[in-house]
Formats: sequence, structure tokens, C-alpha cells
Amino acid sequence: MPLKGSNFVYLYKQPSFDSELIADKDFSNSTVGTTEKDDWADKAVTGQQFYKVGQSGDWTEIDYGGQAAWFYNPDNANTTAAAGKLVTPKNDKAIPVYGSAYPDNSILKKNKVTGTKATPLYEMPAGQKYVFGGEMTADYFNSHFNSNTAKNVIKENTKYVQVQFNHRIGFVKATDVDVVDQ
Repeated sequence: MPLKGSNFVYLYKQPSFDSELIADKDFSNSTVGTTEKDDWADKAVTGQQFYKVGQSGDWTEIDYGGQAAWFYNPDNANTTAAAGKLVTPKNDKAIPVYGSAYPDNSILKKNKVTGTKATPLYEMPAGQKYVFGGEMTADYFNSHFNSNTAKNVIKENTKYVQVQFNHRIGFVKATDVDVVDQ
């Protein structure tokens, strides 16, 4: 069968096709990725933006989901160079990455929100960099079937920064990061 194009590149632990694919704790208990089509943990998809950490021959290294990841990139055919803002943890410390920009758990509890809380999904290691996707203020829409008022939107002053962390959009607290121009 002839080779066909794809909308993703596989992500390896080292710059070699002999290396293992990276893995994600949310996909499997394994520490090794797979070539299964539903294994999103070891694929960077067209349109995503990541910080280029390094280059080794035809291989490009990026920060991806808290890991160093390598993909085959002969003559930079799978990438487009760009400049912009990057997000990196302050004070050489790992920081939590959230799946949403919710208010603090104490604010949610005070507003009688149950079953939802600001819970970190990942950790961004010290020194890694991710593409800045904007800044927003924490809020939560508390929907009720019988009401549609301004009280449904619970707001807090905590500022979050959006990042493309792996295949997901992630949020980090603005107080935890430095935003730098690249």
C-alpha cells in the first residue's frame, strides 16, 4: 500500500525510531506509548504549538505534557517557525496544570457548588516552556434548570494563563509563571 499523509507526528523519548514512544498517565498505566490510533498520548497534531527545545539531526525536541518529546522532522518539513510569548514556571519549581480555570475550592464551596473543584491534572516541570494562549480570570458557570441569573456565574480574582500542554489545553496560575517573549 502506498504511503499516505497524516495530521500528526509520533513523539519519542529519544531522537531515534528505535526509541520508545512517550506515554501519558491518563491514557494508560504503561510508561511506553503505542501506535494504536486511539492513543493520543504520543502524538502531536497539526495546528498545535509547542516550544522547540532542541534539534538533533532530523529530530526536533519539544516540551510536551511535562516530558521531553522528540519527533522526526527532516528539513523542518513538519514544523513552522514562529515567535511569541512562552510560559515557564517561576523560581525553578514545578507547578500544577489544571484542566479548567475554576475559582478556588473555598469559593466554590461557599457558593454551594458540589462535585466540581479545581484539581491539578498534571505538573509542569521547572525549566519547561509552553506557548502562551492568553490570560483569563477564574470563573464557573453554575447552571440550574430553573434559573438564569447573574448569580449563576461565580467569579474570583485568580488569574490563569492558558497553555497547549499536550493534546489538551491546560491552565496554570499566573502567579506561578513567568511569561517571556521568544
